[in-house]
Amino acid sequence: MTNTTDGPPASGLSKWSLALGILALIIPCLTVIPAVICGHKAISKANNNPELYGGKGLAIAGLVTGCLGLVSGLIIALLAGMLLPTLAKAKQKAQRIACVNNLKQIGIATRIYATDNQDRFPWQVPQAEGGTAEIAQPQSDTDALLDSDGKPIFDVNAWRHFQALSNELSNPKVLRCPRDGSRTQANTFQSTPPKGAGRNVIPFDKNSVSYWLRTDPEVDEARRNEVMVVCPHHDGQYNILLTDSSVQQASWNRLARYFKDITNPITIAPQ
Repeated sequence: MTNTTDGPPASGLSKWSLALGILALIIPCLTVIPAVICGHKAISKANNNPELYGGKGLAIAGLVTGCLGLVSGLIIALLAGMLLPTLAKAKQKAQRIACVNNLKQIGIATRIYATDNQDRFPWQVPQAEGGTAEIAQPQSDTDALLDSDGKPIFDVNAWRHFQALSNELSNPKVLRCPRDGSRTQANTFQSTPPKGAGRNVIPFDKNSVSYWLRTDPEVDEARRNEVMVVCPHHDGQYNILLTDSSVQQASWNRLARYFKDITNPITIAPQ
């Protein structure tokens, strides 16, 4: 009786090539190179020593699937390169819209406050009456926008004036622009949380506010087109809150135009 065989067993390299090639289809690029290398070596051994090494078909299959994984990986990378900028722009647009909504809430809050305080904003109301008139420092924030002479335009104590609006704003998160990663989002208007409040309480201070606030005497309820709040966190673009509670999106040139059209025109330093 004659014994017959089906040929030499498949080599470990050919099996690895196929396994890695299949995995490359599932996770493109991760196992492509090992699958191709194993496939080439397995095919070479099968060609040079067919009596010892089998599995040439498996090696070819692994080589083909590995190459397909490479192609699919390149396609995915190409699509990602095309889509990521679009997604980034969409995210930026959504963040700017959220910032506009924040400013609208601030505008409404100031109008409500003025209605309850004889048409005065917080920086026009004495501290004894719940305002911040004594701490108003117009043209004192040197970290914000400067005029053409290098002098500041906005109030360094913006956070204190916004704090006076706590009843009208309700939530301090509206004072942080979504694009401003340098600010901490407070969850209370209290600067010093009560004892036992826990670590989850983030107090309110100057690092909780993203926006520039202008508190010059003419920034009041009677003048509806004064620049009151500006957000600078949009890659050279600006969101502007006027005293009539309207919010405008503006380029640098448009922002400069707004400051020339206010009661006491200001020429701002070029950017």
